[in-house]
Amino acid sequence: MTTTSTDEKKALTKTKKPEKVISATARVENVTSLIKTEYNCSTPVERMLAEQIALAQIKILDHSRIYQHWLSATWRNSSPIKGREIEALSKQIDRAQRQMLAALTALRQLKQPQLQVNVIAKNAFVAQNQQINEVQ
Repeated sequence: MTTTSTDEKKALTKTKKPEKVISATARVENVTSLIKTEYNCSTPVERMLAEQIALAQIKILDHSRIYQHWLSATWRNSSPIKGREIEALSKQIDRAQRQMLAALTALRQLKQPQLQVNVIAKNAFVAQNQQINEVQ
């Protein structure tokens, strides 16, 4: 039986103040409101895209934390976490990043002002990334 000094007992019984735990719903609502504010989302489609972006971002953060924890546990303790599990989690992070980027791109395209072009010509050549200057 091992004896424990008073300092060790104090260290064991001393706990940090519990960090404020925010529910998943509250996290989604917080991130969604930030996105809605930044992109001035007013239509239901824009609000839906903002929520999809928020969900994907939270997935990325949560999965990344788990991924980092697994990697540090693997390197430090040589725990038997298999490479397949880490690989599967990495794929989930990649998928969430693609979902977030797709929703963000769609939201940005919705928020872009529409381009109105009048072409008065027999032949018109339009190229990608072509600059159109407004005549005043």
